[in-house]
Amino acid sequence: SIEALAKFHIGAEGFHANQEDEQRRLYGKWKHGFLQKLDEIEDAKTNIMAEGKVGGNTHLILQYLTNSIIDAKSALALIEKPFYERINARDEAKKGFIHHDYSFHNILHTFDNQTFIGGLEKCAFDIRMHDLGHFIFRLMRRKGWDMEEVINLIDYYNEIYKLEKQDYEALAVYFAFPHDYKQFYRQYYAVDRDIADLEELERINVESDYNQARRSFIKEFMKYADLL
Repeated sequence: SIEALAKFHIGAEGFHANQEDEQRRLYGKWKHGFLQKLDEIEDAKTNIMAEGKVGGNTHLILQYLTNSIIDAKSALALIEKPFYERINARDEAKKGFIHHDYSFHNILHTFDNQTFIGGLEKCAFDIRMHDLGHFIFRLMRRKGWDMEEVINLIDYYNEIYKLEKQDYEALAVYFAFPHDYKQFYRQYYAVDRDIADLEELERINVESDYNQARRSFIKEFMKYADLL
């Protein structure tokens, strides 16, 4: 899957669109997107507190959203560093596009060891580290945050499409942001569903081993990317 992504990024360079959709032109817009999501997280927390609902999932979700606000602000602080402007200028100059939803449901492996990528309806003009960060984030969310495995995946990509320091910095920012906040809020508070899945409970509970491992991973990866 990583090999296919790296080759996809190479093949997508030099693309000239006859008509450009501004909604798909996302260079330099991570900050704008993160700020919008931060507003949503803060609104969700405000709504919970205003309702005064107790019991059920309320306490867990409220803690999770509080933690997400801290994480989102940390990611936004990092995005102000000079690397983000440089990486956008570099990738925009290559005139490439990215998948923008590179996940397992859009990857097909055949019995004769070929890999096909689908789901291109969301493709956009943005830095390619969005795709790599998105894929790894979802994989680690499923398997647990393992620094060694993440570095191996990134190294494999790097063998095919050379990475620079600013790529690692962009990945650190992507990993730091709480991308799955909306899913938890909608599933377990907005519709008042019980958290029956123990793995989901681990992801929501800020004191769980999963979240402790995620925090440790983010800190370690930031050091690896030389952001701390």
